Amino acid sequence: MTEETQYDVFLSYNSADKPVVEILARRLVEAGLTLWLDTWNLVPGEPWQEAIEEALDACPTVAVFLGSSGIGSWESEEMRSALSLPDGFETRMLQRDE
Repeated sequence: MTEETQYDVFLSYNSADKPVVEILARRLVEAGLTLWLDTWNLVPGEPWQEAIEEALDACPTVAVFLGSSGIGSWESEEMRSALSLPDGFETRMLQRDE
């Protein structure tokens, strides 16, 4: 990710929920948002942990998807990073009942 690249939302999810998250991601793009999604933005062969950390730092919003597969190990780490925000940032949880 370059410094010029700006994303609106970092998408965090359990890899087992990937098909559903990608459908939602396409809808968010159609609505005009710029997303950071691992399958769209990680470059094969480059250090992916560093890329994720940089993206989390650069995105003003992190959407954590809690699907039927529960929370994955990396999703948990991404969530912890997102929740350790500086004072003044707002957090809220949106839930969709099925």
